[in-house]
Amino acid sequence: MNVIEMKNLSLCLSLCLLLSACATSDEARIDKLLQSMEKGIDRADLETFLECYDRKSPRFPEIEAMTRHVFTRWEKVDLTISERAIYVTGNEARVVVNFFIEGHIDGKRKSYPGKRSLQLVRQGNRWRIAEGFLLEPLYSFSSPEKARIREVMERRAEALRRKDLERYLSCFSPNYHDPVRKTDFSQIKAEIIERFRKWEKIDFRITKIEITIRGKSAIVDESFQLSGIIHGKEMTFPPGRELFHLEKDEEGRWRIVRGL
Repeated sequence: MNVIEMKNLSLCLSLCLLLSACATSDEARIDKLLQSMEKGIDRADLETFLECYDRKSPRFPEIEAMTRHVFTRWEKVDLTISERAIYVTGNEARVVVNFFIEGHIDGKRKSYPGKRSLQLVRQGNRWRIAEGFLLEPLYSFSSPEKARIREVMERRAEALRRKDLERYLSCFSPNYHDPVRKTDFSQIKAEIIERFRKWEKIDFRITKIEITIRGKSAIVDESFQLSGIIHGKEMTFPPGRELFHLEKDEEGRWRIVRGL
């Protein structure tokens, strides 16, 4: 190996070590951010928690309001991050987090396992969260509007299990329209009548629900498990997922207006 080749090899090794050191440094800083977030949640310390977020993010005011709600309504909140994967690209990073969160509300203990993706941005030598909120399960449970939406989806699930046509249709707006499937309210009614006729037993269970509210509109991301008896044969289907668009009418009732 000649001198030039040795210099090139040395340069490549130095660059690799530099990139490795930067990656390790970024991961260490992001881990420190996650630890600070855990501490803020466990101590119900609003300032410590919000310090982990990018205050310039369009979602920051909403994050702040939701956090205040959780820290006010819930007691003894505890967050445990069991696993995380960090992907850094320049001044942005994505962190996939597996976690377990629990708390007490109205004298009752509630716990939720979860998996979320956090979007981070670099600010100087520190990282901040621009998108993502691990307190969402607690907020969804205790938020009045989200509780009403959750009730609509649970009512729909119960109506399926009971094969209760009137109760099922009460979850949908008469103005329901699905531009993708090209169905309206009358077709939804016809489809569910046919399903109730074919199925002798329906066991529909919601396994996870995420609700995002924007004014009088909401998006529901619902995971479910479906099994039952069709023509005397027991059937169990793979876990499924549905997306719905809901709107609140003038009387304050949330109803499904479109499938997504």
